[in-house]
Amino acid sequence: MYFEKQRTPDGIDRMFAVNVLDHFLLTNQLLDVLKESRPSRVITVAGNPRFLKNPKIDLSDIQLENNYSHMRAITHAMFLRISFAFELARRLEGTGVTAKVECPIGVYVATAPEIEKANGAFFDDKQQILPIHEKFGAKDGSRL
Repeated sequence: MYFEKQRTPDGIDRMFAVNVLDHFLLTNQLLDVLKESRPSRVITVAGNPRFLKNPKIDLSDIQLENNYSHMRAITHAMFLRISFAFELARRLEGTGVTAKVECPIGVYVATAPEIEKANGAFFDDKQQILPIHEKFGAKDGSRL
């Protein structure tokens, strides 16, 4: 967590790079292996769903150049990761690779056989929370 805005040597906001771009890059670099190894799962760790009541993603200021605070950067990064996971789930439909989002609860989402085929779902305490994905617009996910 960075309390003040910091930049990578490439000029990218460090919070954005560490909490969003790294996940996007690693996942995309592993997609071919994941598809060859199916069934497989991509697990995105999010935050507690009670903080997701009104997710706001500002793609016009994706690195928070205009209004940075560390709490805003943390929540924005979480919203972007979740949006990425739901978009990934849509794009991977039918490939044998599923994308799931979880509150940091352990290995349940990665290993539970009963949820192997669940795709684009948010899990908290082993309970699938269905309405969360509806708060994240598909349009933002595809633009992201």
